Amino acid sequence: MKNIGQKIGFLLHTYPILENKYGYKVYEYNKYKEIKKQERCGNCSILVNTSKERLSDNEWIETGKKNYIKNSFYSTFKIPKNSKDKLGNTKYRYLNSPSGVLRKIQDAIKTQIFDNFTFPKYITGFVKGGSPKVDALQHPNTKWSIRIDFKDYFTTVKFSHVRDALMYFGYDLDTASIIAELCTFKGFLPQGTITSPFLANLVGYAYFDKMALAVASRFKLRYTRYADDMFFSSDKIQDPSLKSKLMKFVSAIVNISGFRLNYQKCHKLGKFNHHKRMGEITIHGEIPKISNKKYIDPIRININRLEHKDLSKVLNQFKNENNLDYVSFDTFMKKIKGKISYVSSVYPERGKALFNKLYSVLVKIGLKEYVPEGWSFIL
Repeated sequence: MKNIGQKIGFLLHTYPILENKYGYKVYEYNKYKEIKKQERCGNCSILVNTSKERLSDNEWIETGKKNYIKNSFYSTFKIPKNSKDKLGNTKYRYLNSPSGVLRKIQDAIKTQIFDNFTFPKYITGFVKGGSPKVDALQHPNTKWSIRIDFKDYFTTVKFSHVRDALMYFGYDLDTASIIAELCTFKGFLPQGTITSPFLANLVGYAYFDKMALAVASRFKLRYTRYADDMFFSSDKIQDPSLKSKLMKFVSAIVNISGFRLNYQKCHKLGKFNHHKRMGEITIHGEIPKISNKKYIDPIRININRLEHKDLSKVLNQFKNENNLDYVSFDTFMKKIKGKISYVSSVYPERGKALFNKLYSVLVKIGLKEYVPEGWSFIL
């Protein structure tokens, strides 16, 4: 937290100009305390607002001169979810990815500032060394557990949440405002940027984690949070009424903080048996496992299809099995790689074997461009 003003000043002086079509020049952080506006010059764009007043969630406008932060540095695209809405239409997740110098600034903020922060061990998502396995291992010998999910967590994390969370951990108002402006899009925390995972954790840590821990302590439960999933568990069988009692407390905490729960995804896990499920990872006693039948076998099946069948048939089968309206080969590859990475978090050797098989098949069918550069097959 120390010398944060110097770090932000360094960042803005390192990247003093954002080039785009609007024709304005960037604001500089002057002497690490004040923001100083330069003259209009060339093909440049405003990056940081000089006004003390937040004017809009979409853009900041300096009255009369139309000098504002534009969202033109973001590209928005969507990827299909595995779920559908009430009408049977595929749901999509919208990602907003920054480009150009703004991307470089966010990269520098992450490496020079955010990477120096350490979260407590009960936060297991988006942290170094964190994984679903790490989360699940904090709930051994579970006989009662519940997962509580947020509704549209990233889009409900607003500029004010980010700014106030940064101030909670010692950033001054100006510095917190600058970081929040650089890392939000249309006034909310975008999915698809390198800084959003850290800030999502920071906001959760500042706004509701400590209260959730207090609630867990009251009911003698264990608590962890993986991204936007909160987990409470006990190694003792609990009264059936505990779920409703706990939900009332957690709902109040979340609502006060300005967030919402996704009640359709809030479930008591297990049937008073000795396991706790985190995604596809199950803890039996203290041993993490992933189901072969439900998770690993489908990965193998898709790789084998890729090797022996027409590509269009492979994509069509994958689309139907995952209830998607459309799937491109890029989407197919991202999902398969993501699933193998998930397996690797629990079974490193099995994950490595699956990656080897996938990449050898890609080479065999002439799609070598999808194999990472420098990859060596371990047979």
